Amino acid sequence: MQILAVDGGDQMLASQFARLRDAGHNVTQRSTFETARQILLSDDYHIDLLITNLRLKAYNGLHLVSYTQSFCANTAAIVVDNSADPVSELEAHRFGAEYLAAPMQSDQLQALVDAANTKSPVNISQPADLPPAHHPSGEPEPLETAGTAYGIDTFLKN
Repeated sequence: MQILAVDGGDQMLASQFARLRDAGHNVTQRSTFETARQILLSDDYHIDLLITNLRLKAYNGLHLVSYTQSFCANTAAIVVDNSADPVSELEAHRFGAEYLAAPMQSDQLQALVDAANTKSPVNISQPADLPPAHHPSGEPEPLETAGTAYGIDTFLKN
C-alpha cells in the first residue's frame, strides 16, 4: 500500500508514520500542504491512502483531502487531529475521510490503515436516490464539491 503521510510538523504524528513504515507499508512522509501537493502532482507517484494532520499552517488536512479527491477519487483518507473536534470530524466524514483524534494509540491508526487497505473507496457524491435541489426559478442547483466548499477549485486553477 502506497501511503502519503503529512505530519504538519507534529513529531508525535511523525513517529506514528515511522511505525507504519516499520509495519511494512510504503510511506512517503511530508510536513506541509505544498510539499504533499508536489507529490500528488507527480506523474511518477500513485497513492492509495492519504494520512494527514488537520493542522497544516495556511491550509488544513481537509484542504489536502479535497485537493487529493479532485483528481484521485479512489484514494482513501485519514485526518488526524490534535484534539477531538466534532465539527472537524463531521467535515472529514463529509469528504469521505476517516477521523482520528489524539491522544491515539498506534494500533488505532494501524486499524484504520488496514481497513482502508481492504475497503472499497468512499464515494462522496450525492446519493442517486435523492432528488437534486432546485432554485426557486426551477433550475437545478449546482452540487457543492469539496473543491468549492474549501476554495480548492480556485487554488487548482493557479
